[in-house]
Amino acid sequence: MKRIKSLWYIWVILFVILVTNYKDQTIINWNPTFEKEDKIPYGTFLLHEQLSALFQDQEIDILNEPIIDWMDDELQNTNLLFIGNDIEFGEVAAEMLVSFAQNGNQVFIANNSIEPDFYETLGILETANFKWNQDTINTLQLVNPAFEGKNYIFNRLGANTYFNLANEDPDITVLGIDAKSQLPNFIRVRCGEGAIFLHLNPEIFTNIYLGESPEYISRCLSYLPLQPVLWDEYYKPFNKSDSDVFQVLDRNDALKYAWNILVWGALLALLFFAKRKQRPVPVILKPQNKSLEFLETIGDLYLNQADHIDMAKKKIRYFYHNVQLMYLLRENESDFWINLQQKSGVDESILNKLKEIILGLNEFKQVSPNFLLRLNNLLEEFYAQSGKYKRHE
Repeated sequence: MKRIKSLWYIWVILFVILVTNYKDQTIINWNPTFEKEDKIPYGTFLLHEQLSALFQDQEIDILNEPIIDWMDDELQNTNLLFIGNDIEFGEVAAEMLVSFAQNGNQVFIANNSIEPDFYETLGILETANFKWNQDTINTLQLVNPAFEGKNYIFNRLGANTYFNLANEDPDITVLGIDAKSQLPNFIRVRCGEGAIFLHLNPEIFTNIYLGESPEYISRCLSYLPLQPVLWDEYYKPFNKSDSDVFQVLDRNDALKYAWNILVWGALLALLFFAKRKQRPVPVILKPQNKSLEFLETIGDLYLNQADHIDMAKKKIRYFYHNVQLMYLLRENESDFWINLQQKSGVDESILNKLKEIILGLNEFKQVSPNFLLRLNNLLEEFYAQSGKYKRHE
């Protein structure tokens, strides 16, 4: 039973794993996951379901790997969609995206910020402006004349990022602006035979806003031609392929083997160590009397130091202590010696000699061995007559 208790940490690990992978469906999750399977407010389940209607009769594939793992230079006439928050591609992946667009493909990126490396790769020298939206309502426009300057209202977008396009560039086209500030939030950058679309409000494409302004979202995606679509699920803020322990194990054979060894090893340990084992019987040594050795050591110490007066004072201190315990008498009482003789029954001559030696000791800085021996004999005689110790012949 104790063996099972000693492996408590295994039960703790299993419990933590179960709790980590448990989801309470009754609580609304407001995290911006941008994942196609999430029906929460900031998931993209509704948009992904509508892709088949927006791109009729076109194949729609899901990407669960980084760009460098699947990008094919020969791939053409394809739409690539990235919708997420704080997406960071890196310099190598950004160059591959530009090359992918130059090869005749369309890349649509809805992200709240753009990496400086990505700007440089696209050849855009301007940076982006960040403004905190103090209103609860945002009004966006699509500048295409075909859309007749219609305003689209969105609630609770919070902070907004806008493009700063101070210098005109023939390869950059503004497609959408904020109606209040007139700053662009949606642009197209021509790259060779294709283009890259950048939108700085990815929340608009989530479930909660698709119900408010589905027309705005469909018109943003209408810039993409009718061709196969690749939907990214890797560059997400809460990527399940990275956060889910079991999916990580499934993707990595070495981790999966290590996990299996850990689990089965723990089970085998519980099975074998659960058997009752006889604890070793400790060897109890016979108690030894070290009193004589201690006394011998102390005696040798005082003999070598030859501090007779210190030994005499300690014997007197011990004498007063015994008298106090036996007869409830204190040394500073005025009638101490008279009361001691009456209570102890010791010969008056013995007490007088003992009194003389004890009171006279304060006048000496050192005493002889004979003085110490005399004091010791008187004390032994007192203890013998008072009945505390037996007389040693």
